[in-house]
Amino acid sequence: MEAYLTAQPKVLRAKPRFGPKLREARFEDYDQIAGLESRFGLEVKPYEEWVHLWQGNPLYRELKTDWPIGWVLEDEDSKIVGSMGNIPFLYELDGRRILVASGRSWVADLAYRSASLSLLDNLIRQRNVDLYLNNTVSHNSIAAVTALECSRVPVGIWDEVAYWITNYLGSFQELVAMKNYRLTRPFAFPSWEGSWTRLKAMRARLSKPLSYPLAAAAFLKDHLAKTSLRESDVEVQSCRDFDDRFDSFWEEVKRGLSPLLMVPD
Repeated sequence: MEAYLTAQPKVLRAKPRFGPKLREARFEDYDQIAGLESRFGLEVKPYEEWVHLWQGNPLYRELKTDWPIGWVLEDEDSKIVGSMGNIPFLYELDGRRILVASGRSWVADLAYRSASLSLLDNLIRQRNVDLYLNNTVSHNSIAAVTALECSRVPVGIWDEVAYWITNYLGSFQELVAMKNYRLTRPFAFPSWEGSWTRLKAMRARLSKPLSYPLAAAAFLKDHLAKTSLRESDVEVQSCRDFDDRFDSFWEEVKRGLSPLLMVPD
């Protein structure tokens, strides 16, 4: 649930005359939700992929009318000015089914940022949900999530990321563009509306030259320190779907320490 709360150029902060209306999102809202996400730099899925987040989810198909796909805020002109997706997941704990809700793409126009807390509140406090769980809470949203009495998972270090690099050049090119280093900083935000895709392409071209020395340094470090996996260490097989081997593995995991397990589709 990335929260996009950073102001960007040429996005007006006009104060609304009336408070927004909160309602459940519908699949027909896609165009407005996608436009809102695009204005604030979120990755916008094509309609088919966006709908598949729910219609391709076996648990959503089971819950159907009892599960909203999310919530939106509408201004006085019925324009969507805030949005939050609501994705269901099924977990198991000691053999008991746990219904989990997780948010997706929390975004709002600048003038409605304070009102957008109602989107998060609805997500967390919705009925018939056993657990609210999110692993993409950003530094922009941590204060709001904490204010709504959500607790961090008490084990593990979840603000650090470990990587297994399989493509050094590609990984560092993405890293340079994402980290917004000085050479790419003039292109941190789009200077004209509706141009985020072209903006990312420009930043990718600028970040590529810088990624070469970084990738080479990481490659040499891993191979000299012998921390990287050798091809002989693993066997990778292509599987078109889950077979009996996965079922056996899953049963072994369930017989283990009884952790909270996400049920595979």
